[in-house]
Amino acid sequence: MRFSGKLNEKLSRTITIIPDKDYPFKISTLSLKNKTEGVQFSFTNHTGESGPEYTVTLDAASDKPGSFSDTLIVKTDSSDIPEIMIPLSGYIMPPPRDNGK
Repeated sequence: MRFSGKLNEKLSRTITIIPDKDYPFKISTLSLKNKTEGVQFSFTNHTGESGPEYTVTLDAASDKPGSFSDTLIVKTDSSDIPEIMIPLSGYIMPPPRDNGK
């Protein structure tokens, strides 16, 4: 999942996780492997057309320009799929140069 934006701008991404009917699971927790500062996350569960679905929302904001990367760890109650790893990366653009004008 990629993020790109301006300094101090809130960046949001949403993904939907749909368990396979043959390998059902429930999401128990979310965490960040590297605990990147400025990245927040949450999830909600609901019933979709084919059964349970999970909507995961990630928000990133920073007051420092540059790139970041981390991994969202989705823990489940399944012994077949105990964790789902979702790579994250982003770039926060520096403010525009003033060029003296």
